[in-house]
Order: sequence, then structure tokens, then C-alpha cells
Amino acid sequence: MKARRILITQATLVLLGLLLLKFVFRNSDSFLGRVSSYIFSNNNVELVCSGVDPKSVDVIWNTEEGQSKIIESGNKIASVGYEYGPNRFLISLSDSITFKVGNWKTNRWNSHDYRIEIIKDDNGYKVNFLANGVNFDRTELHYNSSGEYDGAYRSYFENGNLSVQATYADGRPNGTKTFYSENGKIRATNEYLNGEANGVFINYGPDGKLNSKRNIGMEKKSTIHSDQRHLAAHWHHALFTYIYLKEKRAAPVRKTLGASNQWHTK
Repeated sequence: MKARRILITQATLVLLGLLLLKFVFRNSDSFLGRVSSYIFSNNNVELVCSGVDPKSVDVIWNTEEGQSKIIESGNKIASVGYEYGPNRFLISLSDSITFKVGNWKTNRWNSHDYRIEIIKDDNGYKVNFLANGVNFDRTELHYNSSGEYDGAYRSYFENGNLSVQATYADGRPNGTKTFYSENGKIRATNEYLNGEANGVFINYGPDGKLNSKRNIGMEKKSTIHSDQRHLAAHWHHALFTYIYLKEKRAAPVRKTLGASNQWHTK
């Protein structure tokens, strides 16, 4: 009888320990959190659709180690594993439109509760992505009917403050892209035009004061003008060479006389 009580007590302690690992330490960035991830498949994925038939949705989990389908026709068929680095979710609809969302994991053991919300309206598609855990990520993206970023893009910190805010048109950033610190202060602003860096790039210090400022648009114009001058000089020399050769005369050479450059023949 005594041995039986001891056995029951030990089994109860083991069960309590497993429950603690499963539910208390599953998202813990600690040794017990690592043990929990090795014993259990703690990553959860939830798919929510509005204006979209869930049966038309497939989701592939993609990492640098490979990829596997985790949702087929709206039904979960496999679990999300633990991989370091970019963890992407490729969302495919039956009409061949694909969306990409995901987060960056800094280790191979922290678990996350993933939520993918797909909304369709007259303006196109909106995807809300949430990775709740140590490597938190919350992003709102808008897509057009071709599956390209189109419209507002917003990313948030865990405290609810904006992390990044931008506007896209046909898959390319267009307008001001603003980066924020976790305390809500602006960290940097970049200007884009049709996907190209353009205009003024501004960086701010932790106190919100101006740190640096660059006019990318003017730098690009200066580079273009410099390239144009070099190209003009090249074609100028080529033209004279062609004329002299056509007249069966020696090709021109540039000779420096004092401070002036003159063209002559040998």
C-alpha cells in the first residue's frame, strides 16, 4: 500500500511538472522554456477569414532550412517547428494570389501564438499578422488583386506603439516611410518615389533631436549629371575619331598645351 501511494505521488508530480512546462513555461525565455519546446509542439497557428472562403486558403511555413505546408484548404494539417532566423508564412488563395508575412526568431526554442487574418473588401485585401511571444511581431498589410503591397503598411511594438509606417503602390514604397522607437518617438524618416530612395533621409537621436540629414534625391541627381558629363566626353572623342578615320587621316589625340586642351593630328 505504501509503495502504491509513493507511485501515485510520483506520477502526480510528473504530471504537474509536465502541465507547468506546457502551459506556464511555453513562452518563457528560460531553460524551462527550452525544455518545454523540446517536449511539446507549442507553436499555434490560427487562421481567420473575412470575405474570403477559408477553404480557398493554403499556408506554407518557410524558413532557411526548408518549407512545409501547415494549412490546407483552411484546415491545419501540421505544426510550426522551431527555426532560427526568418520564419515566413506564404499564404495562397485558390485564385493564385500569394501573400507573405512572418517574423524573425532569435533562437530555436521560443514558441509563438500566430494569428493570420485575411480580409477582402472592394479595395483589395488586408492581412493582419500577429506573432505573440518573445519575438513579437504585429503587422498590417494591404494588397491589391495581384498580391502586391498596395496601400498602408504598419508594424507595431508589443506595447501597441507604431514601429514602422509606410505607403505602398503596386508593390513599391511610395512617399514617406517612418520608423519609430518603442517610446513612440520618431527614429527616422525616409522618402521614396516609385520604390526608389528619393528626397530627404532624416535620423533622430534617442531624445528625439535631429541627428543627421541627407538629401538622397540631390545626391542621385548629382551622380546622374556627373555620369552624363563623362558620357558626353566619351562620345565627343568617339565622334572626332570616327570623322578622322573616315577621311583616312590619323585618329585625333589629346595634347595638353599649358592650361588648355587642344585636338590635333600627328
